Amino acid sequence: MTVLMSRGLDLAALLQVPDSNGGHYQQTAADVSHFLQTLPGRLDQGQSITPVLQDLDELCASCRQLAASCLDEEMVAAMHVPVDRAEERVISRQGQLLHKLGEMMDELRLALEQFDMSRNPQPHDHFRYAMRTYRDWRMAFTNSLRASVTIFCSGLIWVATAWPDGLTFMMFVSIVCALFSTLEQPAMATKAFLHGTICVIGMCGLLDLWVLAQPTTYEMLALCLAVPMLVGGLAFAYLPLILAAVAYNLFLPILVGPLNQGRMDEILYFNTALPLLLAMVFAMWMYRVFLPFDPDGLRWDLRLTILRSLRRLASQRVPELPAEVVGRSVDGFVRLSSMTPDKKSFVLNRYLSGVLSGMTIGLNVLRLRAILAQGVLPPGAQRATQAMMNRMQRFTGRYGGQYGRTARATRLAVAYLVQREQVETNLSVRVEMLRALASLRVIATELEQNQDFFDASSPYLDKAFS
Repeated sequence: MTVLMSRGLDLAALLQVPDSNGGHYQQTAADVSHFLQTLPGRLDQGQSITPVLQDLDELCASCRQLAASCLDEEMVAAMHVPVDRAEERVISRQGQLLHKLGEMMDELRLALEQFDMSRNPQPHDHFRYAMRTYRDWRMAFTNSLRASVTIFCSGLIWVATAWPDGLTFMMFVSIVCALFSTLEQPAMATKAFLHGTICVIGMCGLLDLWVLAQPTTYEMLALCLAVPMLVGGLAFAYLPLILAAVAYNLFLPILVGPLNQGRMDEILYFNTALPLLLAMVFAMWMYRVFLPFDPDGLRWDLRLTILRSLRRLASQRVPELPAEVVGRSVDGFVRLSSMTPDKKSFVLNRYLSGVLSGMTIGLNVLRLRAILAQGVLPPGAQRATQAMMNRMQRFTGRYGGQYGRTARATRLAVAYLVQREQVETNLSVRVEMLRALASLRVIATELEQNQDFFDASSPYLDKAFS
């Protein structure tokens, strides 16, 4: 679905080019629009997806056929003098749109096939999508430092106060740090954990001080513990209470301490419950005071990572696979969604658009590298495209990036390839030039529409850097 949205951005960028909407494309786009509008209803009926894929295959075949016809008409128009440049330009741009529309339909077919497999899983299906996980070493160092300082300070309190139960206090602090040190927002998790801890302390106080003093057999003990444990199990089924339920179920056996020949007495209960409560409060306070969560800073790091990845895609000796670019973008989507509680906020939507735009530019950079590696382009077109890639290799840096020069080099490459493509008579060369021209136009459009995001000299929406 992410690649499908990227293909949609490619198509939207080419639609903004003047003289693009020819008759063939308008008719095909109307058929595709009707297919997409009826698609949700056809999928909700629970019927076989085969008729849907057949209709989609017909649309894909129509796009390919019309794109080939446009290329043939363009070659005929270019070979007969006098050449009607306006008509040739309309035919060429219409062919590019049809080609991109066909690619988008191909991605939609793949998405529908995966959707049908998820809805009707096949027996003995061993399919795995090879998506990597990406490490953020800077965040890992910050989290480890925060956890280390928190545990050290808890030990310092134990040593300084000579508290008899200080070791228990330190143990509970270490448990919290071990559970939440890898999260981006540990303070929010520890707050929910504190709520669950307060609940379990109250429940265990009731059990230890009143209920468990009565049973004399194992069966009665199990009966007394059944209801509190059932409550903790049911809390796992309610999403907002999951973290609180973890604390409740984790500390319930510790504070009850059922024994074969006895129970946790009042003194032992209070000497365990007090360090537990103070440990939760101390850990939550430390996570909010020492290296607290900074959403603006994390968004800036994500944005800077995207700029660096574009430079890396243009400069690497061995280019990354498209799946790597898509995987990093999906990881960015997940991180943005997890760090923003309001899923409909303006900042989140703008950053999601920026991540998707960065993925679109990255995929088109890979396509341009593949075209340049073939060496089919004429020398002038090769130099213009390579000049744009050279600028993209320096497309990063916090104040003073190469945004303006990269955007200008992209526009110049587009203008040169438009002129050169109109006089090219070799069919294979013309096809490669049209492919390069389409990718350059997409990059130019994305850079223009998301200038605030890609210009590293701008703080964008991060208040901390404005």
